[in-house]
Amino acid sequence: MQEGTFKFQCIHCNNKLRASAEFIGARIQCPHCKKPLSIPDPNKVVAVKKPMIDMSTITTSTKIAGPGLKLAGVRR
Repeated sequence: MQEGTFKFQCIHCNNKLRASAEFIGARIQCPHCKKPLSIPDPNKVVAVKKPMIDMSTITTSTKIAGPGLKLAGVRR
């Protein structure tokens, strides 16, 4: 990584990007997904964990996706 630059991810597609501090707050278009985003301040970014699914609440009758979902080892 070049000195004076930092890494961040697109909030839409998680593509890894790099910017220098002079562009913090600038609105750009992600080169991968083409959606707009602002370059974050690396000193103010908070990591957010995705919520985990409580597997103890899922049964064979629990709908976890739309039609066409095939679960290995589950018979209907």
